[in-house]
Amino acid sequence: MLSQTAVPSIKLYANSDLESPELVQEILCGAEEEGVPCELDASAEGAAVVLAFRAALDSVLGVGIGIDSKGTAAVHYSKLPENSPLFTLNYRIDGEKLRGLASNAARLVKGMPFVL
Repeated sequence: MLSQTAVPSIKLYANSDLESPELVQEILCGAEEEGVPCELDASAEGAAVVLAFRAALDSVLGVGIGIDSKGTAAVHYSKLPENSPLFTLNYRIDGEKLRGLASNAARLVKGMPFVL
């Protein structure tokens, strides 16, 4: 019997009541465009920063993204304090920047400079 090993990936925790699935798709695309897989859990509950921190702790890569239904997305690194995410974004105001947020999460994994 073959054993299955998990592919190292950024974890994305999203609220189950997120109003627009396109938001999640933008995040997934942003990470994968940088060549880093992103694994979605769309049943998470809580604020974006809390979700991102839990996702970072659960990720082998130590990087997580959280998106809540209140308008916030966050990127967290497992070595940072829980209340100090690397990036936060109000996607209701800056929704076009979600892909860049995820791109920066992937760049953290790869040790590359962030894009602004």
